[in-house]
Amino acid sequence: MLRMTSVALASENAGAALRLLEVSADYARTREQFGQVIGGYQAVKQKLADLLLNVELSRAAAYRVARAAADDDPLLPREAAMAHALTAETFVGAAYDTIQVHGGIGFTWEHLAHLYFRRAKSNEVLFGTPDHHRELAAAQLGL
Repeated sequence: MLRMTSVALASENAGAALRLLEVSADYARTREQFGQVIGGYQAVKQKLADLLLNVELSRAAAYRVARAAADDDPLLPREAAMAHALTAETFVGAAYDTIQVHGGIGFTWEHLAHLYFRRAKSNEVLFGTPDHHRELAAAQLGL
């Protein structure tokens, strides 16, 4: 049961992190500060590039664990634990980065970022923390 829950949660986490990346990139393309769009600043570019890398890694993990579940792969317990841990941390990181890219409005009630942040923090500990799931994966590997 926990394995299939981890599969579903990994998909939700990866999808939500992707949505936060899209929202942040759109905002960085349109928000101007000091006569330039904020997406032109190196710090914002680097943050979004790192976020893109983490989101793509999470998407790959979510696809892999979904395939393992569909094929009834014997490695599903290990794959589910690792995908759960990875995608949960990516979703939380994406929520933090979205708030930072959006600046002052990112942590107000007028913006959706706080809703994603709250969901990310609850998903992070739902059905076990990322560390717990890493321990499950290590046990599956015999470590």
